[in-house]
Amino acid sequence: MSNISPPPMEVAVVTRDLTLFDRWRLWINSLATWVNGVSFQTTSVTFSAGTSASVTLTGQQWITAQSKITAQLQCPVGTAPSVFNALGLTVVVSAPTAGSVVITVFSPLPISGTYALSVVGSS
Repeated sequence: MSNISPPPMEVAVVTRDLTLFDRWRLWINSLATWVNGVSFQTTSVTFSAGTSASVTLTGQQWITAQSKITAQLQCPVGTAPSVFNALGLTVVVSAPTAGSVVITVFSPLPISGTYALSVVGSS
């Protein structure tokens, strides 16, 4: 008998690079588990060959008139972040009321398409 051990098994692990948004979302989700009052929501806005698009989040019990809310666009899958950032899109959060908030995205040039948003806030 020999003391030769078999070669180690090779295991293929499929991973993908986390985008900055993925890292940010994971951090916010973990933060929300231990910080009282932090909420995370996703939504989208659709441009129709225009320079602005709005969405109103409704039915959100955590939103009050005094809520501190921020929104960030998510880079579409398959689009380089540098290309997406070159669009120059600006996100404005306004008019928080009991249960709702308006989020408007502005573009310097007319664009079309649907873009995902991450919304984070506290009441």
